[in-house]
Amino acid sequence: MSSQSAEPAVPPGCAPSSAPRSAGDSIRSMNEPVELRRSARGVVLDESNRVLLLYGRVQEFPPVSAWYTPGGRLEDGESWEEALRRELAEELCLRGIDVGPHVWTRRSIRRRGNVAVPAVARFFLVRVAAFTPDTSGIGSSEVDVHWKWWSYEELLGRPEIRLIPPGFTHLLAPLLHGDVPIEPVDAS
Repeated sequence: MSSQSAEPAVPPGCAPSSAPRSAGDSIRSMNEPVELRRSARGVVLDESNRVLLLYGRVQEFPPVSAWYTPGGRLEDGESWEEALRRELAEELCLRGIDVGPHVWTRRSIRRRGNVAVPAVARFFLVRVAAFTPDTSGIGSSEVDVHWKWWSYEELLGRPEIRLIPPGFTHLLAPLLHGDVPIEPVDAS
């Protein structure tokens, strides 16, 4: 699914990763202790205050299909901001971005096989010019992912859709008006 409005072309030099990620990457044995899953997510807004969301199967516990912000887990030694830059490059071919402030934090339970894993996600504001995401680099665990630029009004008009984090539209409204929280808001 793509946005209904015309978008700029995909940035040059964006190709699928030579080493696709999968849900099985870096997963511990079921007998080992489960560590906190940390992820960095981007609230990506364009110059028209549209938000870029992805749609697909999310490994919540239990799994759900939903619209969610781009991003992913931190790799060893990465800062939250480094992880977000890497994830946006891999998932959307979005490079050279400035990661803005940490605006929300969400605690949840994710799924790794049949194991419930505690998770924390930090959401960062990212302002960009509108672009056409190149999702060809998305890992094999996210094969059926779609994207769309959503206006706030479109989100309000679709209360039946599942958004992650819950209350996304309510959380988004202040950001669209330039009201960035001094401390991150709990989006759990």
